[in-house]
Amino acid sequence: MNTTFRILAAAAVLCLPVSPAFCQAQAAPASFLEVKEGTLPLIITVPHGGSLKPESLMNRRYGVTSADAQTRELAAEIDTAVQQRLGGKAWFVINLRHRSKLDPNRDITEAAQEDAAAQQAWKAFHAACAQAAREVTAKHGWGLLLDLHGHRHEEPNVEVGMLLRGDDLRN
Repeated sequence: MNTTFRILAAAAVLCLPVSPAFCQAQAAPASFLEVKEGTLPLIITVPHGGSLKPESLMNRRYGVTSADAQTRELAAEIDTAVQQRLGGKAWFVINLRHRSKLDPNRDITEAAQEDAAAQQAWKAFHAACAQAAREVTAKHGWGLLLDLHGHRHEEPNVEVGMLLRGDDLRN
């Protein structure tokens, strides 16, 4: 992405360490999941950037089913910038499945909609996030998790946070 390309994205920020209840799921085969181990106390998740639509997963019948715009590309740019500026690597957990098949930011009922294979995929995503959180916390004692999101409306804006007013950002 170059400087003339505008990304439509927002990030929700959570602080670590996480509670043991963050995820008790066990990892499943992760052929539709990309995990990059990092060296810094930074975890970046990309839940809605996937484009893969495996026939083994049924289509979700309700909820948002469109992919976020450009979040995988934004994650790649962040990866490069973090390495250049900080000399280390962030952790990445990227869902490669299209949101019409799985929405890992929702509870398992809405995310997988009674599809056993999608439920396994949801568990794998959350298990990877939990593993990254455990390793970051064990090594650094703390960490920062950025959950990347995008939108598809026509305004070419970068959005920082949710429900923040302009005055809040200027402060």
